[in-house]
Amino acid sequence: MLGVTVRALRWVLQNGALQRSEVAGKVRLTDVSDLARHISKGFDLPRVASLTIKALVSANRAERRLDFIEELMGIERDQLELTEEAVATLHQNTKDLLLEYTDDLEADEVMEWARTFANITEEYLKAVQYMLDDDEPWHAYISAAQKLYVHAPRSRFWARKDLESAYAYLGSARRHLRQVAYFYIRHSGKRTKAIANQLFPEMQGEEVDEQIIDLIFAKK
Repeated sequence: MLGVTVRALRWVLQNGALQRSEVAGKVRLTDVSDLARHISKGFDLPRVASLTIKALVSANRAERRLDFIEELMGIERDQLELTEEAVATLHQNTKDLLLEYTDDLEADEVMEWARTFANITEEYLKAVQYMLDDDEPWHAYISAAQKLYVHAPRSRFWARKDLESAYAYLGSARRHLRQVAYFYIRHSGKRTKAIANQLFPEMQGEEVDEQIIDLIFAKK
């Protein structure tokens, strides 16, 4: 009736355009009909195309500015692909890593995983949640990073400085990933603050820090 995919329908539900019944948890047919009628009346293809182009230009301009700033600072930044195939492949590779023996990884393999974890953002976790229908999109990545970190062959570091450096980078990426997951959960709603603090206790700050974080996530 709406002419949208299941994924788009989930987005509609999450953003309140449709409401579930408090009794059965279902959507009323009359509400769907009303929304379909509004969509058919308000859909203006030329206007949508114009707004899309403006948004794309604005995004590209911001991206160029960020690239320029990072170039000045000497920062190299990789971006993870956000296609459904790429997201699903990385997610599966991460799960496979949890089942594999990791003590004998070479430095370049550790560095590759470290770069991957370091480039995971809240936006990427949101893509994982929507594309793969995963309610805990951070879990596999944090578990894999933790496994690599715990099983680091530290007895070999004295003879393999490249290996030591790779695992040091992995440690930083692991901390970054935990921070991303913490703020991803905090950003999900007011009731998720306790969950985030419970899962990532090291992220809890002083009272003034909590006040600042609350202001950041406060709805306008």
